[in-house]
Amino acid sequence: MFHPDRDLKQIILSMLSEDGRSISYLSRELKKQGFDMHRLTLTGYLRALSDMNVLKEKEVPPAKIYTPVKGKERDIYLKVAEQSKILALDKYPELTLY
Repeated sequence: MFHPDRDLKQIILSMLSEDGRSISYLSRELKKQGFDMHRLTLTGYLRALSDMNVLKEKEVPPAKIYTPVKGKERDIYLKVAEQSKILALDKYPELTLY
């Protein structure tokens, strides 16, 4: 189940379309790619991504549909770049590196 060289979040985001995908679909596709994950574990992971505002969760009885949130994903590197621009640290890159 654990693949240290593969990022599960990026794989899930690449599977999602703008129309959204169900947990069943994602579970089947992940199993094809070698992620043998129980559906309850996947549901918890998707809920966590939804809580982190990476995915949008929409209830379409009896299923839940997940879609990616629009916009650029902000990781630690983008946050550091934004803060260094605010503080005008472009002139002092050593301070940003520190």
